[in-house]
Amino acid sequence: MGFHCKSVRLDVYVEDDKGTLYDIEMQTTDYADPAELPKRTRYYQAMMDMDVLNKGEFYTKLRKTYIIFICTFDPFDRNLSQYTFHETCAEDATLEMGDETTKIFLNSKGRREGIDSDLAAFLDYIEGKAPKGNFTETIADAVEVAKENKEMKVEYMTYYMELRRSEERGMEKGMEKGMEKGMEKGRKEGRWTTLAELVREGVLTLKEAAKKAGMSEEHFRKLAAL
Repeated sequence: MGFHCKSVRLDVYVEDDKGTLYDIEMQTTDYADPAELPKRTRYYQAMMDMDVLNKGEFYTKLRKTYIIFICTFDPFDRNLSQYTFHETCAEDATLEMGDETTKIFLNSKGRREGIDSDLAAFLDYIEGKAPKGNFTETIADAVEVAKENKEMKVEYMTYYMELRRSEERGMEKGMEKGMEKGMEKGRKEGRWTTLAELVREGVLTLKEAAKKAGMSEEHFRKLAAL
């Protein structure tokens, strides 16, 4: 169960003791395309079924599943707090296909009539009201724990970033030193090149040039190719 600190957010994929699977998603964006959320439930359903089949289950062993979207807006503009969908027959709405799939959209903005008191309290909590009842208070306590974990993660990431900055500063200093050494080497090479030219022109003797370059005559001769 994952939470985010500034808004109560749930991203849950769990299995109960009867093998029923639940996918719970928080939706705070009211998409311009009304087909967005229904199509997303179709995708999540496929993912849940594939998760079971990948474990070697036959089609008949597919689990009972619930996909629940908790929305901070009304996804169907009917002012209901809960919209529940099953696969039903178009010719007889009382006939369900029996594939054991259920899609539920919860609307924190909808009217609270006709829904369970715990669910009403939970939706009120989503809307920023104080938690009421054991169910919502348990969730609120879990949110507080998650906030602490979030802060610990931030501290860790801050420490990690400081470490990275230290490494980068070390690399920068290394590059600076390398450049300084390169420049110094260039200056030295330029100096003995000039001295070698003066030797060739007879202005300086080999001994004098080697002394000015700070090296032995033999070493200077090799560098200057004299």
